[in-house]
Amino acid sequence: MNERVTQTVGVELERLQRQALAEDSQEAVASVQVHGSGACLALAKEEARWLHKYKAHAERWGFRWRGRALDGSSLPDEIVVTHVPNILGTMLAPRDLKAVLAAADASRVDGKPAYPPVVLHILAFKACRGAIKFGDPLSQVQMQKLIRELGSCKFPFQCAHGRPTVFPLVMGLLSSRSNTSMPPPLQGVLSEHSNLCTKVTAKRRGK
Repeated sequence: MNERVTQTVGVELERLQRQALAEDSQEAVASVQVHGSGACLALAKEEARWLHKYKAHAERWGFRWRGRALDGSSLPDEIVVTHVPNILGTMLAPRDLKAVLAAADASRVDGKPAYPPVVLHILAFKACRGAIKFGDPLSQVQMQKLIRELGSCKFPFQCAHGRPTVFPLVMGLLSSRSNTSMPPPLQGVLSEHSNLCTKVTAKRRGK
């Protein structure tokens, strides 16, 4: 098996996030020209305001466009999208520009527009497709490497879409068999994850 396939979903997702979401990620997020002369996109007044306000944000993610105001105002009500982002080999559609602008206006992180959900969805999908699967054979060396990588993962107990992948069945047993109590940080992480698992299980049973 190659090295990448031996990574878990969580490790693979965080690797892709570092690759694509970094400020200098021009290689991971390329701007690709739309076929023909571009794609026309009608804008509501609110969307036109977003386009003006978050122009740099949209361009940072690879969108390029041209447009003019049909009613003589300074804000266009129709644009032609000429370039779209290519996220690690997956091209976005011209209409995704609207979703990127709406997300930028709806949420901010450290004073900056949040990462576009459409981009995060692509990264999660690629992480799921590129990670290790149930039944994949692993050598002793590969298993040890996998555990070490999980130790440095921010969210080792869930998949790329937030679903729990590990259920802490022996949390109490681990504490009772140890001469010392479980470290508070680990207790908190396992307790929080256990609550999440319980909620997900109850939700599935309710369907």
